[in-house]
Amino acid sequence: MLQPTPSATTSTAIDPTKMPHDGTPSTGTMKPVDLANYIAGSRTVPAAGTPTMPVTTPHSGAVIAYVPLSSASDVRLAVEAAAAAFPAWSARTVKDRVQIVLRYHHLIASKYADELADLIVKEHGKTKAEALAEIAKGNETVEYACALPELVSGRIQEVSRGVLCQDRRVPLGVVATIVPFNFPFMVPHWTLPIALALGNTVVLKPSEKVPLTMTRAAEIWAEAGLPAGVLNLVHGTAETVTALVDAPQVQVVTFVGTSRVAEIVHQRARALNKRVLALGGAKNHLVAVPDCNVTMAAQDIVNSFCGCSGQRCMAASVLLVVGDQPALIDAVVAKARALTEREVGPVIDAASVTRIRGYIDDAEKAPGVKVLLDGRDWTQRLAPGTFVGPTILLHTNPADRALHDEIFGPVLSILQVPDLATAIKIENANPYGNAACIYTSSGHVAEQCAARFQAGMVGVNIGVPVPLSLVAQIAPAKLTMCNPFAVPMTITRMRGGAYVSRDPGTTAALASPPPAISTRRASSSAASTSSGSSSGTDPLTPSMELVPSASASTDDDEDPLAPPYAGAPCMGTFDAHVMLYVPGFATVTCDEPVPMGLQLGLAQLRALAASGGSLKVDCRCVIDCRVGQCVLAGVPYRQDGVSVLVTL
Repeated sequence: MLQPTPSATTSTAIDPTKMPHDGTPSTGTMKPVDLANYIAGSRTVPAAGTPTMPVTTPHSGAVIAYVPLSSASDVRLAVEAAAAAFPAWSARTVKDRVQIVLRYHHLIASKYADELADLIVKEHGKTKAEALAEIAKGNETVEYACALPELVSGRIQEVSRGVLCQDRRVPLGVVATIVPFNFPFMVPHWTLPIALALGNTVVLKPSEKVPLTMTRAAEIWAEAGLPAGVLNLVHGTAETVTALVDAPQVQVVTFVGTSRVAEIVHQRARALNKRVLALGGAKNHLVAVPDCNVTMAAQDIVNSFCGCSGQRCMAASVLLVVGDQPALIDAVVAKARALTEREVGPVIDAASVTRIRGYIDDAEKAPGVKVLLDGRDWTQRLAPGTFVGPTILLHTNPADRALHDEIFGPVLSILQVPDLATAIKIENANPYGNAACIYTSSGHVAEQCAARFQAGMVGVNIGVPVPLSLVAQIAPAKLTMCNPFAVPMTITRMRGGAYVSRDPGTTAALASPPPAISTRRASSSAASTSSGSSSGTDPLTPSMELVPSASASTDDDEDPLAPPYAGAPCMGTFDAHVMLYVPGFATVTCDEPVPMGLQLGLAQLRALAASGGSLKVDCRCVIDCRVGQCVLAGVPYRQDGVSVLVTL
């Protein structure tokens, strides 16, 4: 696999300047690039005789670059340059350092995003849209780092009379950052801007499969004003990583990659008494209950397992279907089948194709497995590109290998389970603890899953619940990566994506849907009668008021906003024209942006129920004041005997 760097070899490769926006490749003839390390602000060629590795484009297999496999002596040069630059860089104020980070952020956003995205398309195989999204997400972390002067200013406490204690954040020194191939720009920028802004210096080792993007990014950092030696880049494989972790000047090691290598890196760095953050693999589960929105869930599921060709740690590769839901499974298959190579790019290399196809082959031979959608034909049809199309496997045996291993490709395994408790048990039994998602229209079910899922990231009606956290994997590193007394969890919800359909204490939320409701409008006579009513009723919002008509009765002795109704949370604002149609009540309109939570008092609801009325709200969603949950638009709902329908 290793080859000496050619002196005058030409090869067919993708010209990034001719890439259409959707990422479909066109080819041209160009000479492969001979890459070098970036040390102390300049291109540094490794010692003579250093072996190289060809970098190929997944679109065609053509060689586009040769990357040097740096030795321990090459790594030592980079680490020494970073250590030499540390005193002057750390002596600058955080405000001064952040100015450079801010300039880099603006350069990426305004000048270099498209160029870097083309490099990602070229060396990784992502579509142009995915590549641009990656650049944007990575640059968000750069933008966050610009706020560090406020976030790390420290604090002063009076710990005793006349005694002040000051906390300060001080840089550690040289940081070694080892990153994977699947996000050539975003993952390195999880570390770089924050480490640099805090006064550390960095030695980065990009993946040998995608070295072009960060090689270019290092040059852009220099253009932003980063001093020589503050950021250094070395190419290589396992020998390079070992030398980098073992370097005495390195104080911190960050790693993202497979669980096997992450555990090795973690153990080696901890043995040397270094700080280490090692992120490993994942096997994420989506759980769909019968009350989920089929159209929304199906599209989200396909996006999750097919996005970036399934080569991301956040890909949801297992769908646990609670009960019999043929409509959902059919919708997922139909949407995945409609995708083409313009939307699902190639996987990184031929070895990945072989591995992914091997999992599909083994699953096909397993008892009870049905291949609902087979993407293996993409490999032959789109050769010499390294493609595997969207594939969906229906399992009957929870022990099937494809349900447990991280395949890292566009493959979804579906397993039907009898109830939600079984689905939660299966998710919690997986060793990774990375992410889990629930698709439901019940706020109660969503909250229960968020509480019971043993995963660092929990999604509610969303298939990629970033940002990140960790719970289970990697077990030896768990206490060094997380607070040992409280494990962090991130819960991501699609706004307006859940509603409470029944009493939170019952399981009826997953039973038959609520009865159809009336959408009759209030009469104009009711509206005119309401205009003279008493003002002793509940306020809906600061600028809205629901006024009962003379024919409606209310309980003046009961506080309509008393607990548990008081203080219902507001889910932000929605700039919309809001109308309430209530038989026997006035029609109230408001053209101003209003809180999404429309608080209905108990007295009003009882009065409305007594009159047999229904409520229709023309808005994004409302809040159930009893438990503070969103009500999803378009889903019938009952509250204290009143039928409610929310429409857009």
